[in-house]
Amino acid sequence: MNSIKLQPNQGYQYLLEEKYIEASSFYEEAITANPNVITNYWYLGLIHLLQGDEEEAQVTWLLAMAEVDETPKISSTSSYFARAVSYCSKLSKKGIRRATINGCTA
Repeated sequence: MNSIKLQPNQGYQYLLEEKYIEASSFYEEAITANPNVITNYWYLGLIHLLQGDEEEAQVTWLLAMAEVDETPKISSTSSYFARAVSYCSKLSKKGIRRATINGCTA
């Protein structure tokens, strides 16, 4: 838990380095420590998506909507996909592995 407080950007750094196991562990620990931070769910879902596990990504994002005290201003899971596609496109421009989302390669 201390690693989250001391290094809040570590999970994101793991993601950029394609260290998905470490990133996943980081965000799972962050969610356990503070389940009301929706961005942790979003990044964990994105990690699942980048690993090709679209179903687990959707479950993670839906869990965020159920766990967070205030309903996010995102009307549906498709909004998460739109954000994920945009993010994957940015990663691709940086030379990071392409991902397939709903049959579309970003």
